[in-house]
This record gives sequence, C-alpha cells and structure tokens, in this order.
Amino acid sequence: MKKNDMLNPVPKGSTPLFAAVIVVLAAFIYNKSPRMAIGIFICALLILGEKLIWKISRFRKMKEYIGKTSDDEDERNNEALFKAISPIAGIRVDGTIAWYNSSFKELFAALNDKKINELIPEIDIRAIYDDGGKTPIYAKVGEDNYKILSSVKRKSDADHAAVLLYMEKITELVEVKTQLEENRTGVAEITIDNYDEAIDDVPDEDRLDVIMMLEKGIIGWAQECGGLIKKIEKDKYFAVFNKKQINEFEQNKFEILQKVKTFTVGCKVQPTVSIGIGFGDNTLYKNNISAKKALEMALGRGGDQAVIMEGDKFRYYGGNSKETEKRTRVKARTMAHNLRELMNVSDNVLIMGHKGSDSDSVGAAIGIASIASFVGKDAKIILTTRDETVNNLLKKIEENHYHDGLFIGKNTVRDYVMPKTLLVVCDTHIPEFTEMPELIDAIKSKVVIDHHRRSESFISNADLIYHEPFASSASEMVAELMQYLDPRFSVSTVDAEALYAGIALDTKNFMFKTGVRTFEAAAYLRSAGVDTLRVKKMFRESIDDYKLKACIVTEAQTYGDNIAISLFSGSVPKNVVAAAADEMLEITDIKAAFVVARSDDGTIVISGRSLGEINVQLILEKLGGGGHLMQAGAQLIGMSVNDAGDVLKEAIDEILDYNTERG
Repeated sequence: MKKNDMLNPVPKGSTPLFAAVIVVLAAFIYNKSPRMAIGIFICALLILGEKLIWKISRFRKMKEYIGKTSDDEDERNNEALFKAISPIAGIRVDGTIAWYNSSFKELFAALNDKKINELIPEIDIRAIYDDGGKTPIYAKVGEDNYKILSSVKRKSDADHAAVLLYMEKITELVEVKTQLEENRTGVAEITIDNYDEAIDDVPDEDRLDVIMMLEKGIIGWAQECGGLIKKIEKDKYFAVFNKKQINEFEQNKFEILQKVKTFTVGCKVQPTVSIGIGFGDNTLYKNNISAKKALEMALGRGGDQAVIMEGDKFRYYGGNSKETEKRTRVKARTMAHNLRELMNVSDNVLIMGHKGSDSDSVGAAIGIASIASFVGKDAKIILTTRDETVNNLLKKIEENHYHDGLFIGKNTVRDYVMPKTLLVVCDTHIPEFTEMPELIDAIKSKVVIDHHRRSESFISNADLIYHEPFASSASEMVAELMQYLDPRFSVSTVDAEALYAGIALDTKNFMFKTGVRTFEAAAYLRSAGVDTLRVKKMFRESIDDYKLKACIVTEAQTYGDNIAISLFSGSVPKNVVAAAADEMLEITDIKAAFVVARSDDGTIVISGRSLGEINVQLILEKLGGGGHLMQAGAQLIGMSVNDAGDVLKEAIDEILDYNTERG
C-alpha cells in the first residue's frame, strides 16, 4: 500500500470536530500534568498534519492526472472534482485506476493494483474508449445502484489517454422504477374449455355443488394472489393482475391449470381452463385486446393452457391435455352456410393445401371441390408436391376420369385468378406452409379450414376461418360441412374415399385422436359407398420403404426415461420418416418418438409422435415446426442430422424440464 493511503485516520468531514476534542482534552488535564497535555497536543498535531498531507498529496495527484489527460487548467474545476460528493475516478485505457477522489475510495476496501473491471464488472474501459463514452452504464455496488457516466480524454500519447468515470447514485430511483414496473397492470380472460360437457354429465342433485366448487376454486385462486376477478358468464371470467403476480404465475408454470382439475373430482368429463393474458401496453384497453388474442391462441392450440401476449410476442404454458371434443353441431352448420354463400358470390374457387401434400390435405381439397361443383362454381386444386399415398389416390381418380383437369400446377395458377376468386386453404393455417404463399395476399377472399393447433403465424385476414383443433383431420371437418350443406347434396364414392383416406391417415386407422364426430363423419362417408379395403390398399408400402423404415427404427436410442430418438443419416422419403416415428411408439415404455433424417430434397425432416402424455407440438415449435399434441413435424436447413438431433434434445430439455428433474 502506498504511503499516502496508509494513514488516513480521520474520517471524511470530521477534522474540525477532532481538533476541538483534542484541544478540550489537553486543556482539561493541563493543570494536573502539563507534560502529558503537551504530548497529547503534539500527537494531535501530527495526526492532523498527516491528514492534511494526505489531502494535499491526493489533490496534487489529481491535478497532475487531470493536467495530463485534459486541456482544462482551471484550478477551480480540478478542485471541484476532488471535493465532489459523487464518486469519481480516472482510469487508464488498460483498465488500471490512475486517480480517484475520496468518495470513490469509500466505496471499496482496497484500490491499489486493482483494475476497474475487478471492482465493477459491468465496466469495459476499451469499449467505453471506443464508444466515446456515449452510453451510460448501470451497475450495483454493495447495496446501492449507480448510473456511471464517462468522459473520454484522448491523447496522442497513449499513456496519457484515459477515461473519467462519474458515478451517480440512483438506488431510490431504481426502487421506485421497480415498484412501478411490478404494479403495471395486465388483463386476463379466463374460460372453462368444456363447461357444458363437464356439467351435463353430473347428476342433477350434485350439479350445483360442482358448479360452486369450480367457481370458488377459480375466484379463490385469483383473490389469493391479490388479483381482481369478475365472473362475466357461466364459464367465463375477467381478471386484472399486476406484473409481480404475472411473474409468479410464470414461475410456477400456471399451477392453476392443474389445480382446476382437482376442484371437481368425480366428473366424468374433467373440466379444464384456458387463460389469455394481455400485458405490456400502456392502457387497459390495449391489454384487453391482447388478452382476447392470447385466449384465442390458447383455445386454438387445444385449450388447457395459458398464453401471455406481451407486445407482439406470445409465451405458452401448459397444453399437455388432449383436446376436448365439442358436441355441438351449430358451428359446422353455420360454417357450411357461410362457405356456400362465399362460393355463390365468387367467380371461381382455387383450393390449396400445405407443401408436401398428404392424403388429408388432398382429401379435404377434393371434398371442397365437390361442394363447389354442387354450388355451380369451377374449382381447381393447386398440387405441386405430394407423398406416395397421394400418388396412389391420384391413380385411382385418374382411372375413373371423374376429376379430369381438377389439379393444376404453379405455372398455370395465374390463368385462374379472377377479381372474385375464392381461395380455400385446407389442412394448414400457416401462410408460409401453403403450396403458394404468394396467393394469400394476391387473392382477397379467403377461407381457412384446419385442425392443427394454432401457431403464431396465421392467415388472419380470411373471410371465413373454420379452425377446430379437437377434430381428427381436415377431411373430417369437410365431411361435416357436406352433411349440413344441402339435403340434395350427395358425395360421390370417389370423393368419399378420398376424404376417408384423409381421416384414416391422421388417425392412424382410427387409433389416435378420434372422437364421436370422427366416427360419425366416417359413417357418413361409408354410406356413400366407401370400400375400406380399397382405402387400405392406398397406404400399402413398397418393400424398399418397409426395409428403410425398419432400419430407422433399429437406429432408435432412448433419451431420458421414455423418449425414443432415431438419427438416420441416409436419404429418406418424408412419408417413411413419419411411418417410422409411428412404429417407434410400439416400443414398450416409450411415450414419445422422434425421427430425424435427411429427405430427398436435402432438408432435415423431424417427425414427432406421442401417446398423449408428452406434447410433441410444443417441442417441435421450438424448431419452427408445429402440428398436434400427439403428431408434429419440423424442417431444418443448413445443418447435419447429428446437429439437428442436438437441437431437438435441447428443445426436449426445455419443454419437459429434464434438467430440473421433471422429466
């Protein structure tokens, strides 16, 4: 330690008081012991002299430093720096502390041989020097917060170039800002997803008790955390929470989603809730609009989840329950009527599905074309990419010459775009996933028919959106529309088999994601002459594809306790990737399966399947994909199969919290 820093025995600002105490003490004992009094007085003078020498030395060092790094020779300015209440320090470009005032010294126990980033890690002197000191730095020292301003003194001699740091204490300001931030208000809309279904199955004598328990549980949850909640309908609630409360919800991953299932133990249909929270805007009105959008997103993704919309970003929690089938047919009847009206006022109808069309996408498109023909409108289906199952379906159609000229490619689409063309998108709601995304903006009148859980990217400007995440397939939805279209309408056997094939594909021959309405749609199509054996033949695999699927399954490895992942480096058709993932679910104790492989076009394809306990949609959404709770997919570009596998595992860890022992 340097000499001038070793002795500084008198605290800052107490020199006059110390001198007065010494004089009084010396005078008091002078009569009894003059020599002792003189000794005390001399010692006091030495101590005060050392204090004076320390201040003079520090001031000279400051003056010398400022003189080297600044053109300002004004003595009063230099003295002001030294006597400033705020901490100030001069730092060399290499980060060493060249000079500091007494206020700066009081912040740190030891300063010698220290660099500034050792004391305040947030400070990067080189970055400040390069930036010219334009950007303030915020840091915490001890219990206090500081705003650090800097002034760069550039010199031709690098040894004399330096940065002056001015530290402004803002602890109270930060505390006030934190309190204001925590008290910012968010709006929540809460709905019981399946209220009617849950209550209708309860015996009459117990119904009132169940309703009261459900209502008390939801209202009690909001009030317990300090929020304001109001019941606005039998199954809907409006609530207001502050930022601190919303943060707590996120930390416990909205435990109310699980708690609500315990409120009505014994119900045959387990009630679930969906929550939409709008936050981040300056007004309650705007936050309420965001809350409605968030709730719409939650319901579009299957319900039983919470969605927070802050600004234009969404955050998701929950969503691990199977979709609840709605028993009402009112919506399907209304949609059939509206679709017919839109077709009546259109010049023609263009229909397209998603890229890499499968039997569900094409089956639904053929069903819409059949409806358009009944209404008297010319319809064309845009089809450019498809899997092997679709090829088998198209061969059957070509043999019957029933739909000659129905399918068109991208090159001829423009010939069919008219001022009042109606565009119908089947089996997807994501613009960039469609066969021709450019048509979304080019054609004004649009209809979306889809059953996948809703993604953030959505064709939101459509005239008609028929989106049912609980439906098994788009083909099931179109089959329902046919039943309510017109009593005179009848579907041909060829079209019925195309729709039936779509349902069979997405339900894995009625094993997954089937409800009462799925079988009712299948029965309607069966009555139109569907031969189930002919449909089954469409899904037969070639011997090469079967062998390839077996190889993929052989490469499967267990990840965690119950997830199977196969990383296959060879080139694989996309339909085989999905078939292999389905096959891996047959392995004992496996709850979810993923296949990562390179497709024929060089893209990395990931297919995910589950038995319902693990939401593969949430996992593959992290990779830019989507789908359902039990079936999802994603595509990656510019990486190897192994790299894609690593990215997939990171997404699994994040969603399932494997790293926090929840897996």
